[in-house]
Amino acid sequence: MNFEYLRNRKGLKILNEEGKNLLNFEHHRKLLDWIDESKLYLPFVTHNPNGVFMIEKNLDKINNKGLCQNPNIIHILEENPHLIDLGYLTKNKNAIHLLKNNLNNLNLLKLCNNSNPEAIKIIENNVKILSNGEWYDLCNNISAIDLLEANLDKINWYSLAFNKNGIRLFESYPDKLEWIWYPQNDNDSEHLEILTENNHSSVWKILSLNENAIHLL
Repeated sequence: MNFEYLRNRKGLKILNEEGKNLLNFEHHRKLLDWIDESKLYLPFVTHNPNGVFMIEKNLDKINNKGLCQNPNIIHILEENPHLIDLGYLTKNKNAIHLLKNNLNNLNLLKLCNNSNPEAIKIIENNVKILSNGEWYDLCNNISAIDLLEANLDKINWYSLAFNKNGIRLFESYPDKLEWIWYPQNDNDSEHLEILTENNHSSVWKILSLNENAIHLL
């Protein structure tokens, strides 16, 4: 049997060739009866928030990268600290208490991608040492808008253009709009209103590619 691995916002789903989900997500404790567990690729299951029951019994076969980024396996890391890779754990929004125990070893660049409000507080305490690259990633963090507003001179407006919560700052500083990329931001209806009000010449080029802008074209 052939298997296909697809990533979506909820993690990796394991599908068979007919597109049926092989993990029984309703009960979260077992595979469907007809599945041969030996056929599954465990390193991918490690990324799956709903694959905890399989990860727990296959710790010797797991992928540390996926494990440390999985929001539902914090209890496993607590019991097996030797499996922790801080580089990957830093992005895990449910691992803040573990990160706080390793403040001196954190990768600030990766922490800037963590949307947990507690992660933002850690960044605030280190704001004076953030590099340009770290500010770039922070500008794309949906939970960092207040921090960015307090540090306007550090904002990378290009990066902020991809932040769905950045609309507030662009409303206050419309001259900072990155016209070429801004329409691709997820918060489309609000963005399009600003774009059309400003009527910048290059707006229409990118709007032609925007599926939500047909009524304007």
